[in-house]
Amino acid sequence: MLAVEGGKALVITDKIIDFRSYHNTTSITWADCTIRAYLNGEFYNGFSATDRTKIADTHNVNKDNQWYGTSGGADTTDKIFLLSLEEVVKYFGDSGQLANGNPDDNSYYMIDDQYNNARIADNSGYSAAWYWWLRSPGDGSDDAAFVDYDGYVNVNGGIVDYSDNGLRPALWLNP
Repeated sequence: MLAVEGGKALVITDKIIDFRSYHNTTSITWADCTIRAYLNGEFYNGFSATDRTKIADTHNVNKDNQWYGTSGGADTTDKIFLLSLEEVVKYFGDSGQLANGNPDDNSYYMIDDQYNNARIADNSGYSAAWYWWLRSPGDGSDDAAFVDYDGYVNVNGGIVDYSDNGLRPALWLNP
């Protein structure tokens, strides 16, 4: 559990549960990507009818990338979603690098801080850590931000049709 607000609990998988591309072509935002359609369709429908009633609608603000100015696209209402850049630092630890940039010239494209270990996600069925997608854009419309296997937040992102990044779905649960 990441947070409790207004009687609802924000939960995220503790491990990577699947590997998928963010989208099957380039130039996309969260509002229109295939991973969002999958999470709010097939994945959501995999829950029982009773469990689906407990999953809250979530208004997601999809901000522009703070470092590169890439459009975050339209805000969305989701049942299941990926965390944004802002949410990953809010819930896993905020060193101020997202807002203020990374002072390390060798790592200008990532957040590398004391919270890296908290962001590491193991690959389901394996003990190795791996990359996991965020819903925020990267440095262009064909990139999405992600967290890498060392827990660094890659703000410039990876190509959206890359299929080896993992999923850590998040959702808000009603009481």
